[in-house]
Amino acid sequence: MTIPPIRPIRPIRPIRLIALDLDGTALDPAGELRPAGVDAVGRAQAAGVRVALCTGRRHRTPFPAIEALGLDGPAVCQNGVVIKDGPSGRTLKRRGLPK
Repeated sequence: MTIPPIRPIRPIRPIRLIALDLDGTALDPAGELRPAGVDAVGRAQAAGVRVALCTGRRHRTPFPAIEALGLDGPAVCQNGVVIKDGPSGRTLKRRGLPK
């Protein structure tokens, strides 16, 4: 039995945002950026797609990766509790548990 080749799927709408997990996706187990990921992020940005980093980590930790990747999108930190502007580090939104 011959399996037909897989054809690329064309999205109905263009991709406008990629939300990328930091640990285990953008970073390898040693905590380093993966070269293939850096290349893919660069190609996505060159195509006009915004890239946001998401992490369960505290709000200061994604900034070295943001700088290394040249991201201009937001950083979603602390499992969504804090949203920071990637380039400036300014807090855009903070939503903690009610007291």
